[in-house]
Amino acid sequence: MPKQKKKLDPKTQFEYDGRIWTKRPSTEVFFEEMKEAKLLSPNAATKLKNIFLKEGWETFASFETKSKGDFEMLDGISQNMASKIAAHKLVIAAEGNPIRNFQDQLELNKGHKYLLTRVHDLNRHLNDGQGLGFRSGTLIEFYGKPQMGKTQWMYDLAIRVMLPKEKGGWDQSVIYFDTEGAYSVQKILKTGLYWGLTEEDFEKKLYYVSPRVLATGSDLLTHVENLDSMILENNVGLIIIDSIIQPFKNEFRGVSGDNLKFMGQRQNMLGQTLMRLKALAQSYKLIVCYTNQVIANIGGIGNQPKEIPVGGDTVGHASDLRFYLKKDKAEEKGIETRKMKLVDCGWLPAITATFCLTSFGVVDPSEAKAIENVQKEIDNRKPDDTSPILNHLGQEIPKSKYLKFMPELEIEYSMDEELAQVANEVVADS
Repeated sequence: MPKQKKKLDPKTQFEYDGRIWTKRPSTEVFFEEMKEAKLLSPNAATKLKNIFLKEGWETFASFETKSKGDFEMLDGISQNMASKIAAHKLVIAAEGNPIRNFQDQLELNKGHKYLLTRVHDLNRHLNDGQGLGFRSGTLIEFYGKPQMGKTQWMYDLAIRVMLPKEKGGWDQSVIYFDTEGAYSVQKILKTGLYWGLTEEDFEKKLYYVSPRVLATGSDLLTHVENLDSMILENNVGLIIIDSIIQPFKNEFRGVSGDNLKFMGQRQNMLGQTLMRLKALAQSYKLIVCYTNQVIANIGGIGNQPKEIPVGGDTVGHASDLRFYLKKDKAEEKGIETRKMKLVDCGWLPAITATFCLTSFGVVDPSEAKAIENVQKEIDNRKPDDTSPILNHLGQEIPKSKYLKFMPELEIEYSMDEELAQVANEVVADS
C-alpha cells in the first residue's frame, strides 16, 4: 500500500523542495526536520540540537538573526555544519521562497487585515487614503512626553483587536508587555466594557506580562524569542510593549563617558528584539505596537524638534509607522485635544490627526463631548439606581464583577503585582 502523503496545514507549515516544513519551529523540530531530509546525519542533528539548547536557543526566533559566523563560534560546530544551518535557516525564514514574483507579492498581501480606530482623520489618511486603518504585519511606534496619550493608545488598540468582528474588531487576543508599571487593569477593563467587550472577552483574550519579569532588555528579548507557540495557541492579533526602551535603559545604566563602549551592546540587543518582533508581525500577520520615550534635542537648531525619541536609528528604522504625540494648542468646542503626527513611514506622506483623551479611551474630537456627558451621568447616578448605563452610541455598558463605576476605583499595577492583585480582589468583592 503506497505511503499516504501528509496533509499541509498552511497556518503552521509550508511546502519546499517536495517536503513539508514547519514554520518558525522549535529548535528540536528544526534539527529533526533537517535529519529527516538528510541534510544532517542523525548524530550531527542531535549534537547540534544540544549545542543550541545549551546556548539557550530553544526556538527558531532565538537564532533567526544569528549569522554563519555566530554558529561557527559555538564550541563543536564546524564551518561546514555552520553553513548548512545558515542555509536552512534562510529557507525557514522565507518559508521556502526568498525571492517572490509579483503574483507572490499579491498573494502575501491578501492575508492582511485592517484595524480601524475611533479617530476618523487617522483612518482616512492611513494606507494611501483608503480609510482602512492600521494594517496587520506592521510595527507601530508612539513617542512623546508623558501624559500625551501613549498608554491610552495601547489600551485602545488592544480593545479594537479584542472586539468581535461584528463590532469592527478582529476577535483576537492581545499580549501586553508592561515594562514601566503604568498598566491599569481597571482602566482598560472600564474602557473595553464601554465599547462592547465583555468580562469573558477579557478573560479569554488579554494576556499581561508584568515589569517584575521585564526588568532588563535580556528579559524582554527572551520573552519575544519564545512567543511563537503562544501566538498560535491563543490567536494573537496584537503585541504591545509599553515602553520599548525602558528595560534596555535598566540593563545598561549610565551609558556615557567611560561606559560608552556598552552603547553598542545595548543597541545590538535592542535591534535584535525589534527584528524578531518584525518577523513575528510578518509571519503571523499581526500588529506590534510600542511606546517610546523622548529626550531633549540639545544639538537641535532652527526648525529641528525640541525633543527626539530614545533609541536612535535602531528604533527609528524598525517601525513601519512612527507617530509623535503632543498637546494641541487649539481646542475643539471646549475639549482639550492632542495631535499625532506621522513622522516616518515608507509608503505614506507626513500626516497629522487630532484626537481626544476621554474617560473611555482615545476618540475623535467629534465624539468627545458626548462621551464626557456619559461620564457625568455616571458620576451623578444615585447608588440605588439600577437602570442600564448606555454609552453615547446608545449601547448598554455591561456590568462587571471586577469593576464598580461608582465610585470609580482604579488600582494600577506596579512592580509588586501580587499586592495589586489582592487590592483588585478587595474592590471586586466590595
